Parts: sequence; C-alpha cells; structure tokens
Amino acid sequence: MENMENMTEKEFSKLKRRDLLELLLSQIQEDERLERRGAAMAARITKQEKSLTHLKERLDEKDAQIERLKNRLDEKDAQIVVLRDTLERERTSRRIELNEAGSIAEAALKLSGIFEAAQDAADRYLENVKLQAAESLREEAEGHPQDESPRTPGRAGKETRTAERTETEAAQPSAEAFGEVPTDGQG
Repeated sequence: MENMENMTEKEFSKLKRRDLLELLLSQIQEDERLERRGAAMAARITKQEKSLTHLKERLDEKDAQIERLKNRLDEKDAQIVVLRDTLERERTSRRIELNEAGSIAEAALKLSGIFEAAQDAADRYLENVKLQAAESLREEAEGHPQDESPRTPGRAGKETRTAERTETEAAQPSAEAFGEVPTDGQG
C-alpha cells in the first residue's frame, strides 16, 4: 500500500474498508513503535540528565578542591618567600661570620708574630741576665783564692741568683700561655 501521507482524499474514498483498516492498523503499530522509541529516548535522556547532574556535582567538587589547592599553594608560596628571606639573611650572616673569622685569623697571626717577637726579646733578656750573673760569679770567684770555695755566696751572688730566678719565673708563664717550652731548660 502506498504511504498514507501521499494519498489524497479522493484516493482514500476509493479504498475499501479492509484496506482502510489495514492502513489504520499499520498506523497504530507505527504510533506504538514511535511511542516505545520515544519512551526509550526519554529514559535515555533522563539517565543522561542524571549523569550530567552527577558530573556537574563532581565538577563542582573538583573546582572546590582546586580552589583549596590554590589557597594552599599560595600559602606555600608565602612560606617559600619567608624561607628564602631567612636563607638569604643566614647566608649574609655566614658571609659576615666567615669574613670576621678571616679577620680574626689574620689578627691571631699578627698577634702570634708579636708574641714570637716578645718571646725572642724575653729570651735575649734572660740570656743577658744569665751572662751577667755568670760574669758576677766569675768576678766574685776571682776575688777569692781558688782553693777556698765560698760556702755561702756573697750578697751580689745572691741578688744575681734571685734576679735570675725572678726573670725565669716571669718568662715561664708567658711561654706556657702560648704552648711553648722555656728555652732555659726548666720545666
């Protein structure tokens, strides 16, 4: 049968009752098929709407999570800036300390030179005192006969030995303070 849509009214009137019923039956079946198809599409649309709603909710959650992460990132960036400032201050402080340490080391080397010169001067002075004491003893011994050995030294010998002892004792603390051993043999 021809399609009903293309038929004119005159052609409809020429159809027999049976043909009309068949047309009507086929039209009803077509309507039912279209209804089922429409219901299936509506069910699919509803399902997709639910899925879209769920996806939208998840997207909103993700947006909120992204916003929280951005805030945390901003906080971390601020902490990084503070830490970089602290690090730079520490580096500057370390540089100053290293420069000061270098200056202190240079000063210690200069002081070491000064102390060495002072120790040399003290050693020379002590040697001169010893030579003067020995010379005094020799002069005193020459003043007495050689077979007579003086049992008690004279006043000059005693003063010389006392001066020698005082100078030696005075020189020892400075030598010990610098970790040096006195050169006069006393320990």
